[in-house]
Amino acid sequence: MSTGYVWHELFGWADSGSGGLFPVDPAAGLQPIGHHVAHADTKRRLHELVTVSGLIDHLERVEARHATEEEVLRVHTPEHVGRLRRESTLPRGGYEIAALAAGTAIELVEAVVTGRVDKGYALVHPCGHHAPAHTGMGFCMLNNVANAVVHTRAALGVRRAAVVDGGVHHGNGAQSVFWDEPDVLTLSVHVGGMTGHDLAPYQKALVDEVAALVLPA
Repeated sequence: MSTGYVWHELFGWADSGSGGLFPVDPAAGLQPIGHHVAHADTKRRLHELVTVSGLIDHLERVEARHATEEEVLRVHTPEHVGRLRRESTLPRGGYEIAALAAGTAIELVEAVVTGRVDKGYALVHPCGHHAPAHTGMGFCMLNNVANAVVHTRAALGVRRAAVVDGGVHHGNGAQSVFWDEPDVLTLSVHVGGMTGHDLAPYQKALVDEVAALVLPA
């Protein structure tokens, strides 16, 4: 059984607001500074661990690619995409790296659906699970998983899908994107108290919107 794996070095250059002396610019060799809560070093170190441990030799490498604007607009509004492009001037490369993360998620899911690999793991940055259709949120610019799910349904003939989101915070982005879509199930497994109304006014995780199962620590 084959496992697909994808990582691209540019994911390590995404700037979450680390505050360097000069704005980040991959083309000029200016990297973001570390020690930020959402810094890309956590993903880069994970990739290095996958490599030095020898695990990489047992994985099928899948090529990263940028999501096209058409693919991004299947999920996100034109206003949001235009704002991301404008705000990616300084630091540079923000939208391009976010589109690379979204496109990479699409490519890996397509590899699984078409049978190139049996399962897969996309190690991407920036993350995406907080981003609804109209804005970025929580260091997320584009919703990578939502873009991948929508692509499988639009281009690959998949009718039903499920998104299982596990993390500290509520996966509000996919919930928002697929709220009116009966053929996509979204499940969020997160730390108690980290629901939408605790984090931001845009997030939804109220009693009348979700079923909650409290598990012991």
